[in-house]
Amino acid sequence: MNNYVWSASHVSFFPKSMLPDYESAGWNLSDVVDVVDDIFQTYRSMPPEGKILGVVDGMPEWIDKPPVPNSVLLSDELARLASEYKNDRVQLNDAYVAAMVSDSPSEQTKQQAVRDQIIQRKSQYTADIAAAKLKYPI
Repeated sequence: MNNYVWSASHVSFFPKSMLPDYESAGWNLSDVVDVVDDIFQTYRSMPPEGKILGVVDGMPEWIDKPPVPNSVLLSDELARLASEYKNDRVQLNDAYVAAMVSDSPSEQTKQQAVRDQIIQRKSQYTADIAAAKLKYPI
């Protein structure tokens, strides 16, 4: 049976019974072709690992998933680094306040140790950002 049509321009199947609804909603389905239900069943399932639904010679086909762009990878990496840095800074700030309150302002050794950790963490964050930019050039 042929209950579906395939549109290469939309990389999608459409039930024949709903074509008038899509067209009245403004969809351009001028490129649809009839497909047997077996083709629809094959390509409506989850794609094999590393594949996505694509078009080959106007028909559905599992094609290789394109690599994630470096701009996306860099953005994700920078967001992860920023989150880690923020968490570390909160902990270090809490440690500094604790050193001031619990050990009194005259206890400079613990306070200085925490300040040194804050400076070191800032430097590490800057280095991590630079490394990420080298790893994912855009």
